[in-house]
Amino acid sequence: MSNPGKTGDQTPTEKNVSALNARVLILESLNASLIAERDEAVKQLKQANDLIEADTKARLVEKALGETNMTLNELAGKDINELETIITISALAKKPRFESG
Repeated sequence: MSNPGKTGDQTPTEKNVSALNARVLILESLNASLIAERDEAVKQLKQANDLIEADTKARLVEKALGETNMTLNELAGKDINELETIITISALAKKPRFESG
């Protein structure tokens, strides 16, 4: 019988099982570490996207204020796509028509 405390007395199969168990533990630890890194990166990406979206929306609201009769509160309630549409439509509506001389 082998003594589990002594590695020198292990059979080749027991050594392989021990080596595989050690590899599994190492890989599980690495996997947990990579998952934590990914979660942090996703969190930072979301924060960056939120900042970019807020900045874009602020610029569009400012531009739309000068081109529409809508109030700041009305514009602030719109999303980016709606603001871009409002600006585009307002710009088209303000273009003077061509009149031949």
